[in-house]
Amino acid sequence: MLTKVPVEEVGDMMNSKSQISKSAIAEMEKFMDSLGNIVPKPENMLYYGSPWGALYEKMTNKKIAPQLSFNYTKEGAIQPWIELLEDGFFSNETLQSVPKNFEISPFWVDKLEESVKNGHHTWLHYLFLGSAHLERGDQNLSSYYLKQSMQLRPSVHAARALAVSAPSVQEARDYFLNAWEIFKLEKETKDTEHLGNNLAMEMSIWLTYQGFWDDLRLWFDDPRVTSAMKLKDRVLHARAALAVNDGDAFTHDCKGTVFLRMGVTEPNLLRSGNNRLCLKPSKRRGVH
Repeated sequence: MLTKVPVEEVGDMMNSKSQISKSAIAEMEKFMDSLGNIVPKPENMLYYGSPWGALYEKMTNKKIAPQLSFNYTKEGAIQPWIELLEDGFFSNETLQSVPKNFEISPFWVDKLEESVKNGHHTWLHYLFLGSAHLERGDQNLSSYYLKQSMQLRPSVHAARALAVSAPSVQEARDYFLNAWEIFKLEKETKDTEHLGNNLAMEMSIWLTYQGFWDDLRLWFDDPRVTSAMKLKDRVLHARAALAVNDGDAFTHDCKGTVFLRMGVTEPNLLRSGNNRLCLKPSKRRGVH
């Protein structure tokens, strides 16, 4: 049986006569430090770091550490940023893709603005610039760039960003609904599926909190709202709230997902008159 906390056990070991000598520990640390300065040969490599490390080294023109090697590839979410760094503009392939990563540091904002000054006025340039300024809290400049992006090519990302930064509830509602209509026109791919799930969670709970019940009711009837979307935690919350608002009973086994995140552990989540919204979680120990 453990009678002491681990820190005490280690302390007693370090202070005992049978401990490893300090000189031996120093020798081991010296050996490990020496290994850290050895650049491994390609045939000895066990793992290459992600392309983001390679991109950072290329943008700063210096190694993160001499013994680190990164896999430099243009594929995936990193592709737009490698193109911007190497070519100064985005390829047609990138312009037809769903953006999966947004860089907002001053370095990348400067690169985007430089590309625009060189004549590359695309919806993606303005989307990235608008998103960067939104993260910085510059709502006016963000709105300007996002609207420019929407004019060149309507996108879910731009409409959603305009919704969350809109000056009025009504304008936010219009942009959220617009974002959903744009999503419905997208080809069904893994990227758009992920995009749709995120939009469904954010939009449904926003409509709920604002009390736009008619919009929410129509949205749930839309065929593009998939069964997978309806099982997302915030969408479940929206479904439950709509049922209570409409005076209906709603019971769903959500495996604890929604309501544990809300701090709810009782089986009755909401009550409206004689109608009760029930929660029957199959697990209560943690959040999935």
